[in-house]
Amino acid sequence: MGEFLLKPRVHFGQGALATLNQLSATRVLLVTDKAMVKFGLAQRATELLQRQGADCQVWDDIASDPDIETVAHGMQLMNARYPDLVVALGGGSVIDAAKAVIYTQRRARPELARPRFVAVPTTSGTGSEVTAFSVVKAGAEKLVLVDEHMLPDIAILDPALAASVPPAITADTGMDVLCHALEAYVSRQASDFTDALAEKVVELVFSWLPACWRQGDNLEAREKMHNASCMAGMAFTNASLGITHSLAHALGGMFRIPHGRANALLMAGVVAWNADYTGQCDTFAARRYARLAHKLGLPASSTYQGVTSLLVAIQTLKEAMQMPAGIRDAGVDVNNG
Repeated sequence: MGEFLLKPRVHFGQGALATLNQLSATRVLLVTDKAMVKFGLAQRATELLQRQGADCQVWDDIASDPDIETVAHGMQLMNARYPDLVVALGGGSVIDAAKAVIYTQRRARPELARPRFVAVPTTSGTGSEVTAFSVVKAGAEKLVLVDEHMLPDIAILDPALAASVPPAITADTGMDVLCHALEAYVSRQASDFTDALAEKVVELVFSWLPACWRQGDNLEAREKMHNASCMAGMAFTNASLGITHSLAHALGGMFRIPHGRANALLMAGVVAWNADYTGQCDTFAARRYARLAHKLGLPASSTYQGVTSLLVAIQTLKEAMQMPAGIRDAGVDVNNG
C-alpha cells in the first residue's frame, strides 16, 4: 500500500506574490534575509500583508545554512510576540529556518496553536516550500529534520522573485533540482505519482536551466525552473532522496561548498555507481536512468547506452554553465582538507 502526501496550496506565475494581500492575520513573523531587505522584496511583502491590517515583525538575519543558535533565536522571537502567520521569504536556508523554528516551538510548547505557514521561495532549487524536511547545522554536521507539521500551508511561486539570482547560484540551485528528481526517480519508494513529477522535472531542467543561467531576467525560463523546483520537492518529499544528498551534506558541511554545487560534483559518480556502470549495468536504477534518457530523446537502445547518454547530458549541462568539474576545482584541498 502506497501513500502520496499533498499539503500546500500552490499559487504560481508572474504576480503570484500579490497572494499575500489576500491573507488575513493579526500578527505576522516575516522570516527573511539581508538580501531580500536590500532588494526591497521584504518591504514589498510587508506592505502587502499590512493592507489586511497585519502587524508585521521582520526577522532578517538568516544566514546560509542556519544553525541551532539561529533556531533558538527564532523561538525567542516567537515567544515574545506569538504570530498567527509565519511567512518565509527567501531561499532554502530561510524556509528551512522558519520550518525548524515552527518544529521546535511545537515540541517545546505543544499547548500553543501552530501558526499558519506561507513559504515564498526566491531561488529555484530546494523545493523546501512543499517538503516536510528542514536542514540545520550543528557544528560541522548537518541535521535533517523530518516532520509533516513543517509543511507550509501555502506556497507562492513568483518567478520575478528569482530574476536577480546570479548565474553561479542559478547553476547550483538548478542542479539541486535535477538531483532531487533523479534521486526520487530511482528511489525504492517511487510511485506513479512521484515518477510523473520527476520525469517532468528532468525535462524542464534540461530545457530551461541553461536559458536561466544565460539570461536571468528571462521570466518564462525562471517560471519553468521555479515550477520544476516545486515539483521536484513534491516528488522527493514522498519518494525520499539518496546517497548523493547524504554525501553532499557531509561535503558541504565540512568544506562550505554550496549544497547544489556539492550535488553537482557528486551526481554523475552516484548515477554510475547506482547503475553498476562499470559492471553489468543491469540494476533497477540503471533501467530507470535509461528510461529517462529515452524520454529526453537521447540514444537509449540499450540500458548501457541510455545510462551513458544521461551521464553525458549531465556533464554537458555542467560545462554549459561553467561549473566546477571536480572537488579540487571547487576550491577544496583534498590532501590537507
